[in-house]
Amino acid sequence: MLNPAVAVAQLASVMQPLKVIFVRNEGGLLKAEGAFVNQINLSDSVQTLSDVVSMDKNSQHWLTYSADLLRNMPRTSSAVWIRPDELIHELFTHVGSETGTLIRRGTPVSCYRSLKSLDLGRLKVS
Repeated sequence: MLNPAVAVAQLASVMQPLKVIFVRNEGGLLKAEGAFVNQINLSDSVQTLSDVVSMDKNSQHWLTYSADLLRNMPRTSSAVWIRPDELIHELFTHVGSETGTLIRRGTPVSCYRSLKSLDLGRLKVS
């Protein structure tokens, strides 16, 4: 029997979609106290770590699965966890689901205190 999680991962790695939508009865990923985690930016390790620590065990599992899935896709791809009754809203609006969780890889932001620490050869002037 084919594991659905494995099938989704294989399809996503081949098709490279902009968004993978997971539908589950609970909707988005949940914190231990039952509140939804609305958005997770995987490039922000501090935010991600605090979200993981506060999540219930099932949501921690699906966050890890989503992060592994997104590592094999373009940086612009995202994963969304929603309830079945919010699928149409997720597909046809820019706002997304109120009880869902959006997971993005994001773009890491680096801070530099001086120009000496920069690779000036990589800078472009437009």
